[in-house]
Amino acid sequence: MKQNLKYIICSVVFLFIGVITTILTLNHFKVFDNNTIKKVKVQIHYLKPIEYEEYKELSTNELAQLVQKRISTFIKDKGK
Repeated sequence: MKQNLKYIICSVVFLFIGVITTILTLNHFKVFDNNTIKKVKVQIHYLKPIEYEEYKELSTNELAQLVQKRISTFIKDKGK
């Protein structure tokens, strides 16, 4: 399933030293793309934290790919 990342905001937050938490928001774009005042259901999802031990050997690009893979997997599983 191809995804247009325009519609996804992903925030990577360090909650504790060395632990990365990915926060995913969905449907936030609809507020701006639709010329209406209808209510929009925006979804916020906190994905599984990434422990330091899991990413300590990864480069920045590899870590970004790991986060992107988790987001893609989450969206794919959510669609089932």
